[in-house]
Amino acid sequence: MSAVFNKRLNKEIQLYKLSNFIFPNLILQPTEDLTLWYFIVYDLKETEYENGIYLGKVKLPDKYPFKAPDFYFLTPSGRFEINKRLCTSFTGYHQELYSPSWNIASMCAGLISFMTDSFDNPNSKGIGGISTTIEFKRDCAYNSKNYIKTNNNILNIFETYFKEYYDILHFN
Repeated sequence: MSAVFNKRLNKEIQLYKLSNFIFPNLILQPTEDLTLWYFIVYDLKETEYENGIYLGKVKLPDKYPFKAPDFYFLTPSGRFEINKRLCTSFTGYHQELYSPSWNIASMCAGLISFMTDSFDNPNSKGIGGISTTIEFKRDCAYNSKNYIKTNNNILNIFETYFKEYYDILHFN
């Protein structure tokens, strides 16, 4: 990893520490390997994702912030395929549209917007996106905590990186 990579991530981490890595509808957590981050999307009130908890990961390239990261969801949402690299304007699929001024939190916020705003437009599903019914998305939200609790790999990530947030997530 380059000096630019380390400097940028140290700056982002210091910024995120000010809010305890919590943002509206989002919790971020870096791993020891700073090229891998996990995120939780939650509390999407007045959407078909309400009451759902969605775990995802961000894989940063060695040339971040000059190259776009890749985003994956690890739990079912009814909007994105599980563990499939997502295609948006701020991911590795579109380096030409990516801006180094974006940070991990702002890209996750964009991902949440993409998740909640374009569910009914089949033309905006993109690579890694899926078209499902509102009822299916609501079922995914309803079953999301159980999915996490019964999938050992997902539960291990959840307990390692997000245990301190269980109260906020109502994950008991």
